[in-house]
Amino acid sequence: MNLMLEDIRKILQVKKTLEKAIFVTGFLYNHHGALNMMRKFTKKRKLMKHGVTRFVTEYKLMFDGDII
Repeated sequence: MNLMLEDIRKILQVKKTLEKAIFVTGFLYNHHGALNMMRKFTKKRKLMKHGVTRFVTEYKLMFDGDII
């Protein structure tokens, strides 16, 4: 399954979406005011940070309802 998800990652639209998600996550963690506002409006949910892992992490970033 992981190999299938890695192939999905190669689709241009998915790749661009993941890059935007990584950018937004980085921005929020580097700007405490924006991070506090995000936590206020999302009932203190935490962001999943992008790491050098398999594609499953990125898949969860897009489709898991509990993770923003």
